[in-house]
Amino acid sequence: MTATAHGSMAEERQKAEKRYTSEVHRRQRKKNLALFFLLAAFAVLVYFVALVRMGGGG
Repeated sequence: MTATAHGSMAEERQKAEKRYTSEVHRRQRKKNLALFFLLAAFAVLVYFVALVRMGGGG
């Protein structure tokens, strides 16, 4: 095996690792955003339930 062939294999491995890493980061970001919106919606729901319970004593 020549030095250039070995070098290109290392470059290909680096590119593959970078693609894998960016894909993992993209998935993690989507997951984090989904969790953020879920928690925000839950907080808004709890806020409005508390508002209704405190305000409507009659």
